[in-house]
Amino acid sequence: MGSKPIGPYEALRKLGSGGMGTVYLALDAEGHTVAVKVIHPHVAEDMNGLKRLAREVETMKRVASPYVAELLDADLTGSHPYIVTRYVQGRSLQDVVTRRGTLTGDQLWTLGKGLAAALDAIHGADVIHRDLTPGNVMLSDGVPIVIDFGIARAFDATRITQTMIGTPGYVAPEVIRGERAGPPADVFSWAATMIYAATGKRCFDGKNLMEVFQRTLEAEPDLTGVPRDLLPVLWKSLRKDPSERPSLAGVIGTVSTLAPDTTWPAVPSRRTSASRLPGLWAAAGEARERGDINRAAELYAEVWKVAISNEDPGSEMFALYQLGWAAESRLDYGAAHGFYEQALQAAKSVDAASIQALALRELEQLSRMRGDTDAARAYAEEARHVLDKRYKAGYPRLPDGDSEPFVRPWVRG
Repeated sequence: MGSKPIGPYEALRKLGSGGMGTVYLALDAEGHTVAVKVIHPHVAEDMNGLKRLAREVETMKRVASPYVAELLDADLTGSHPYIVTRYVQGRSLQDVVTRRGTLTGDQLWTLGKGLAAALDAIHGADVIHRDLTPGNVMLSDGVPIVIDFGIARAFDATRITQTMIGTPGYVAPEVIRGERAGPPADVFSWAATMIYAATGKRCFDGKNLMEVFQRTLEAEPDLTGVPRDLLPVLWKSLRKDPSERPSLAGVIGTVSTLAPDTTWPAVPSRRTSASRLPGLWAAAGEARERGDINRAAELYAEVWKVAISNEDPGSEMFALYQLGWAAESRLDYGAAHGFYEQALQAAKSVDAASIQALALRELEQLSRMRGDTDAARAYAEEARHVLDKRYKAGYPRLPDGDSEPFVRPWVRG
């Protein structure tokens, strides 16, 4: 097809179509490839839903995760409303399983960890995905990336007869019942998606939609073929009562023990002027000093994105460490664990022993808090090894207690 404009974007070709809209591969004004979803006309006619989506767009832009195709732009006021996200090159999980077969071993563990981390970042921005399915998960070089987050939620309080909110076989029982959906609904969908990846079939199946819905509401899930290590967390995550499902932090803690210890991918981003970093660091430090943890977290997330954009691994690792502190301060231990892990990997990439040690100490404490003494001992042993190596190289020893004063001048820019 010939190119056509969608606002300031030049559509190159159609990528696909779903209940909410049609997605096009497009170019922005600077020539970057993006994915533009044009909202279907019958959906766009729901003005209340569009107003809610417009209110959530700025919130959705705050989601920063290597496992989420972040929202870049939106125009919901024109005759053809659209939203713009990062373009992810790869195949959907559904397509991969259909073409190549089920995921096993490290592939499956990496998928579980990545999806849980994506949902954690989405929930951190007070957004619920509500429609996590194999079709909404892209695999790019084996890395899972979630798309279409937060869109369905904006329309969940409206009656849209032409489309369905949520996908049969993956949508949580409370959504089918028309109840308010929170993070446990995404935990349910996470488990159903993992089962599809491991077995190639839905855990709630049937001859028609009504049968699928009925089994989702009343029957036990079909876990035939699921690896034994995943059975407990999947079984609990598929409980009918959302209050009986594990928290996302609990899910992350479980799958993190199974997933391979690999470097988390960086979020692709446009290059941004490095001159912004000093101001961002200063503003984040001020927010932290006055106890405004949420604002500090927002600023540290912005530092992280700018650092990635400018290929500045030093600023990246410091920002990740501070994001871990912010998550821990908010008692979001699952997210804190993920950020400290990322800080550790970033520090390893530039051989920054002091930040490695700090991150390892935090990971040790978090592991002890959740009762995982084996992991805690492993983190402590690695920290001792890193510090001994640093000392033998001629550097002074880090304090035996809290090492925050030692690193504070760096992390504050």
